[in-house]
Amino acid sequence: MTLVAPGLIHCLVIAVALLLPAAARATVPEERVELVSLDGTTLQARLFKPEGNGPFAAVVMLHGCGGLVSSKGEISPRKKMWAEIFAGMGYVALLPDSFRSRGHGSLCKVKIRPVEPDRERPYDAYGALKWLQAQPFVKPDKVALAGWSNGAMTLLWTLKYDAQARPADLAHDFVVGVGIYPACGDVRKTYYKPKVPVLLQVGTNDDFTPPKPCLGLVKDVNGRGGPRMEIDAYEGAVHGFDHPNAPVRKVVVRHSSLRTGEKEVLIGSHPESRDKAIRRVSAYLKQAMGD
Repeated sequence: MTLVAPGLIHCLVIAVALLLPAAARATVPEERVELVSLDGTTLQARLFKPEGNGPFAAVVMLHGCGGLVSSKGEISPRKKMWAEIFAGMGYVALLPDSFRSRGHGSLCKVKIRPVEPDRERPYDAYGALKWLQAQPFVKPDKVALAGWSNGAMTLLWTLKYDAQARPADLAHDFVVGVGIYPACGDVRKTYYKPKVPVLLQVGTNDDFTPPKPCLGLVKDVNGRGGPRMEIDAYEGAVHGFDHPNAPVRKVVVRHSSLRTGEKEVLIGSHPESRDKAIRRVSAYLKQAMGD
C-alpha cells in the first residue's frame, strides 16, 4: 500500500464522510445526456454534477460487462454510489453507456461479445473526454478515467501509450486512471506502458478477474520507467467487493477467452475492502487533481 503524504491527510478526513451508506448521503441529481464516441456511435450517458457553476474537475466512469443500467433503465447501486462519491468530492461524473447505446444489454453471459474493451470502448472513453472538455462547467485539463471490471480493462487499453483511439489533436489527455478489478492478462502480453499514472484496486480472492496478472503488470511497467502504476490487493475480497450491499454469491459468466467458454465465479461485497478502496481512490484523485 502506498503511503499518503501528510499534506493529504485532509483528503482522508473528507473520504471518511464518503463512507456513509448511500441512504445517508445527499442524493446528487442525475441527468441524461448524449455524446458521440470517436467511432461515430451516439452514446447515451448519465451525468452527475456537484452544486455550483464550476468549472469542476471530472471523472469518466466506465461500466463493467453488466452494462450501465438495468432493464428498467436504472443505474446499479455501485455505480450510483461512486458517482455520488465523486460529485461529493466536487467532481463531475460522466457515465457513458457502451452497450445499450449499441442495442445490447448485459454481456456477462455472451461468449462472442459485440463490444470489447480493446476495440470499441476506448473510442467511447475518448468521446466522453472530448464531450466533457467542451462543457463550460468542466476543467478540460483535469479529467480522470475510472473503470470497473470490463470497464477497467477498457481503461488499460485506452491509456496505453500507443492507443489507436487517442485523438491526434487532443489538447489534454486524462490526468490519471483508476481501474477496479480488471483482467490484466491480455494487456500484459503486449509491451505495456501507460500514457498517464494508473492506480489499480483488486481483491486477493477474485476468481473472475484474478489479481496475479495485474500484480505482474504493475511490476513490469514500473521496471520500464515512465508514468507509474500502483496497485492495492485487498485480502479476502472477491469480484465486486466495492458494492454497497451485495451478498457474496456464485454466478456463471461466459466469454470466448475462457478455457471452456464459461466459468462459475464469486461476486459480492467485502465492506472492509470497499471502505479502504474508497479512501485510497479518493486520496489518489485529490492528489492528481491538485486539490
